Amino acid sequence: LDPAPGEFAEGVPSAFTYEGGAGANLPDASQVFYEGHTFAGWFEDSSFAGLPVASISPEARGDKRYFAKWDLGVYTITFSPNGGTLGFEQTGVSSYTYGTPCPLPRYDRPGYEFLGWFDNAEFAGSAITEIAAGQSGDKHYYAKWAPQTYAISYQMGADSAGATPPETIDLSAFESYQTSDRSFLLPDDTVMQW
Repeated sequence: LDPAPGEFAEGVPSAFTYEGGAGANLPDASQVFYEGHTFAGWFEDSSFAGLPVASISPEARGDKRYFAKWDLGVYTITFSPNGGTLGFEQTGVSSYTYGTPCPLPRYDRPGYEFLGWFDNAEFAGSAITEIAAGQSGDKHYYAKWAPQTYAISYQMGADSAGATPPETIDLSAFESYQTSDRSFLLPDDTVMQW
């Protein structure tokens, strides 16, 4: 059995004997592995012509040699956008192929700044922008957002007599708001009186 460039799992022999009239099963996908690849079966020649062989039939006789065929692994990507949606002119992805870098799309959320994708719900570590060519396995990414802050300016005007408010009115607590605020109250008459 030739698994190259893959390997056998621990305890699986690379060669064995079989008895004519009894046949034998060949190692399956759980017994051979090759990082970033999917086992596509055993073949009787190195060009992988014909159909894969899963066992040696009871009618078979003589020495046998089989070659493992490997396909590039294709893995699932799951996104938890946390309120966001796919950004303008961005292409959504749901899978990636081993050996090919896969950029992660930008998402948008009104009133929030996108801080990137993280591989954990606690947003520990650094933001991830792409899946590197050498990575394998299914991935799950979580979007991190920061509420945007908006400035508020006031045109104070004048009263009916033409008098303008004094500069001592303190509006510092009312100069900005964030999109994460459930509500924002403008200064009332207790603030504006003079």
